[in-house]
Order: sequence, then C-alpha cells, then structure tokens
Amino acid sequence: ILRTGETNRAFSITPNVDAFPLLTTKAGIYAAEYRDMYHAPLPMANSTSIQFKKILTLSDTSAFGGRAIEDPYGNIIFHERIAICVLKNDKRIFSYPVDGYDLVEGLYISRNNKCWVVTRGSGFRVFSLHPEDPDHYLKQELLFSKEMEGASPRCMVIDKDEHLWIGTRNNGLMC
Repeated sequence: ILRTGETNRAFSITPNVDAFPLLTTKAGIYAAEYRDMYHAPLPMANSTSIQFKKILTLSDTSAFGGRAIEDPYGNIIFHERIAICVLKNDKRIFSYPVDGYDLVEGLYISRNNKCWVVTRGSGFRVFSLHPEDPDHYLKQELLFSKEMEGASPRCMVIDKDEHLWIGTRNNGLMC
C-alpha cells in the first residue's frame, strides 16, 4: 500500500520479494530485504504494480537497518550493520564505519544541512555533508558519547525548533 497525501493505493510487487520499505523520494521507492536493496520508480496513475530492481547487495557479514533519509543533494543516507552509507544514483559512494553491534535509531538532516545520527551504543553524532568530495562525503563534526553513556537510545524525533528529542531505555527522555 502506497500512501500519497490522503490517498492509499494497493499494488502488487514484482519481483515477489519480502522487502521492508526504507524511503520514498521523488526518484522512487527504496526497500530492503536483509542484504539486498531495491529501487522502483514511483508508479504511474493507472499502474497496479511496482517494479523493483535490485541495486545493491551487502556482504554476507552485514544487513540493512531500517532507517534511510534523502539529503538536500538527492543522495540517500542509510545504515547497514557495519556502516553509515551514502547512495548516489543507486550506487554506494561512501561508507562511514560503525561498530557492528551499535544500532542506528535515528537519522535526520537539519536545516543547516548537517546529518544527525543517534545510535544505541555510541550516542549522538553530527556530520557535515560534502557532495563535492565523495570519498569524504560524511565528516564527523560532533560526537556526544559521554552525554549518552548508559542511556541506550531507542528512538528520536525533531521538533519544529530542531530540538532533538531522544527516547532512551535507561535515562528517560533527553533533549
């Protein structure tokens, strides 16, 4: 089921994959199934099916997480078990290594084009974006690990004033 505005439309999926939705952008729909990522163009008005194409397969030691965002440059930032990655034109162009046991619980692009990443174990990071330098696309600017020590974030949300609210397992709600 694809929801656009107030409309819900049901579609069949081809090929028949058991993928979970990652992100819908103007460029299409992204979905993942364990180690495979798929992309499909947005369906036409009279279409009843969505045609996915496999665009990326991870190594057998990794798997996709459930979070992805589109940055202001039209690139997709997502996470897998061992990295935060950038996808441009359906190709991975950058990977920032993370601990394989550290789950990403939130991604956000701020109004000043910073990428905020909240993880369960290492805390809260802020990255600057460098589309002009794909080899260094994400540059870590800030790390709040001591402030988040033992908190174990489980979710995040951003309010209209761009305050980051983090729901934690051990320390309640943090802002």
